[in-house]
Amino acid sequence: MNTYSFSIVTPNGRVLEERVESLVAPGVEGSFGVWAGHAPMVAALKNGPLTLKKAGEERYYSTSAGILEVSGQGNVLLLCDYAVEKHSLQDAKFYTRPFASR
Repeated sequence: MNTYSFSIVTPNGRVLEERVESLVAPGVEGSFGVWAGHAPMVAALKNGPLTLKKAGEERYYSTSAGILEVSGQGNVLLLCDYAVEKHSLQDAKFYTRPFASR
């Protein structure tokens, strides 16, 4: 299966950088998927679950609102405030980020 480079970057640094087969992201106008060879685009994301598929397995992240860019070179970049890996899609859907201490 074809793969592409995917990165998640937050203000605290790079959370993830690896090759994936596909992803499903929570767009502000509805969820959408990105496969290898996807046309270049920029999309606004809302808080919600991000699903990554690689080598027959799925991984889940709970992410904040952000921007996802698919470049013409086949790289995908997600810029967001936070991204936390979760054990299941259900956990990623209902994750509540704790408030930062002052």
